[in-house]
Amino acid sequence: MNDERLSKAILGAMTVVVALMLEASHRLRNRSTSAMRMSPDVVVLEEPEPPEETTEGQ
Repeated sequence: MNDERLSKAILGAMTVVVALMLEASHRLRNRSTSAMRMSPDVVVLEEPEPPEETTEGQ
C-alpha cells in the first residue's frame, strides 16, 4: 500500500472513531439529565442517582 492510500485509510478510520465518540457523548448527555413533565407549564429535571458504593471485601 503506498503512502497516499495508507494516509487516506488512516484518516477514514480516525473520522469513524471521532464520529462514534461524538455520538456516544450525545447519548450520555441525553441520559444524564432526564425531563419529566408534571403539567404543560412545569418541567422537573431529575439527575440520575449515583451508584451505590458497596462495602464488600472490607
